[in-house]
Amino acid sequence: MERFLLNSTVLLHRLSTVSFDEVSLDNQVESSVFLAQYEQTHSLPDHVAKSAWLSLVQRLKQRNMKLGPIAAIRLIAEKFVKNEKDGPRTDLALFSEWQTLMSRVSCLPIMACHQVFNPGPASQEYSFRWPLYPYHPTVEDYITRERLNETHQHLNGSTSAEECWLEALKHQVKAEPGQAGGAPAAGGYVIDTTENTFQAMVQTSATFPILLFLWVPTDDRLFAMARALGDAVNKLNGQIQLSRIDIASNPSIAQAFQIQGAPALFALIGGRPMPILQGLPSDEELQQITDVVVPKLIAAAQQAGVTGTAPYSGDPDSDAANSASAGSVQDQVPPEHQEAYMLAQQGDYAGAAAAYEKVLEADPNDTRAARERAKALLLARSANADVRVVRAAAADKPDDVDAQLAVADIDMIGGQIQDAFDRLLDFVAAGHKADIEPVRQRLLEYFTIPEPTDERLKRARRRLATLMY
Repeated sequence: MERFLLNSTVLLHRLSTVSFDEVSLDNQVESSVFLAQYEQTHSLPDHVAKSAWLSLVQRLKQRNMKLGPIAAIRLIAEKFVKNEKDGPRTDLALFSEWQTLMSRVSCLPIMACHQVFNPGPASQEYSFRWPLYPYHPTVEDYITRERLNETHQHLNGSTSAEECWLEALKHQVKAEPGQAGGAPAAGGYVIDTTENTFQAMVQTSATFPILLFLWVPTDDRLFAMARALGDAVNKLNGQIQLSRIDIASNPSIAQAFQIQGAPALFALIGGRPMPILQGLPSDEELQQITDVVVPKLIAAAQQAGVTGTAPYSGDPDSDAANSASAGSVQDQVPPEHQEAYMLAQQGDYAGAAAAYEKVLEADPNDTRAARERAKALLLARSANADVRVVRAAAADKPDDVDAQLAVADIDMIGGQIQDAFDRLLDFVAAGHKADIEPVRQRLLEYFTIPEPTDERLKRARRRLATLMY
């Protein structure tokens, strides 16, 4: 009866709305469990299910256990699993019943529950092996007796997904990144991003391109990949940043990117993610990423007007490199830009724009300050805008200049420079000459972002001049 608790939709819904302590054994839950049981064992008379239910209720009350999935899994574990000298094993006398159960319930939570509530000796290292294998003598007897063929029976009660999880557990290390035997540490142009800093990181991709590495820093199979990516990025002196995200500690980010496991690799340019890789790459694939893909990402970012430099945060490996790079930030960011630069890195784009304005007042010919000011103004206006709402407003109000300017901002942040230019220029050409001044001001701001040699920029300038005169 315990396994049918795990199939009760009523119970699961109730657990999603109240705490475990508030779940009650009532007729509605009982009916749901009975129906789950009936779907799989409909040949049994009703009184058998009723008797099993009453027995379950009594056992729970005697042990002061709350009704729910944890209680069900705990009771299953207590029935089937026992400790032996080489680790937990399934009771061989119950092997046939265990096999039937494992066709409907994952083995992993049962074995985990056993480890929590009935652990072996402290000196005993859990091997994460399945309780039984087809080659166990007792299992071979079972195969012969039941006339089974191991090729069509999951005789260890596992699935491919569970095997993957167990494989990951086998490669788990306890050392922290940077420690002996652990993953490579962040540093240089490699950062670790969490759910708290994720949004700020995404916003900075409007200034410089970012390589997103979704991984598990305790899985030693990923260390070589992390090291290769970090080395490749650090050699590029801030042209691109590597942002590492621990999906085990930050599951919402993994969910946002719709990945099922680690590793996964994305590029982020202007807030727009682009998938590169899912799963462990071969040596050849990894070299292709570091030698070919990363330079292409930088080129694509530059074409989109994302030409800033990532901040330097220290070299994890070399004291000499630390000394050499100590002034790299100073070299890359002029002293007069430092205040504005730091404000932008902190997400204060309005403050950064004002600080860059002061730099321009002192030196109107500072093209870098003009470009970074334009980016800061753009992000201050629209970095947190709801794209769907903005585009819907523009579609509903085709004659509203503010609505069109808002969409153009979204296009620029997304790297769609030509779309931004065309939208505003087409708006004026469609008979909105009265609105040409705010459009001109916005376009002049945009024009400072791409490289001066960008052909899109040249064409837009010529067309704006034609529309004005």
